[in-house]
Amino acid sequence: MGHHRPPAGVREAMVRLRQDREWFLGIMESLPRVFSHLDQWPASVVSHGPDSALIDWAFAGDGALGEDLGNYIPDTVNWPT
Repeated sequence: MGHHRPPAGVREAMVRLRQDREWFLGIMESLPRVFSHLDQWPASVVSHGPDSALIDWAFAGDGALGEDLGNYIPDTVNWPT
């Protein structure tokens, strides 16, 4: 099994994010808490034409602003088609 190299610039960007983590954590901690789904992924969204609904609210509760979106986007990108 060979090693996969990330695209150019990804490693440097990850190193920079790691170096700036305290700044990012400070920003995140200052954001408001909101009612959140807390288990959002592609299977939680049901769409019929232009209408969509978010289902499966079993884990709903207090979450960070943007937390659901932060889970949903990577899962959507990596979700098998």
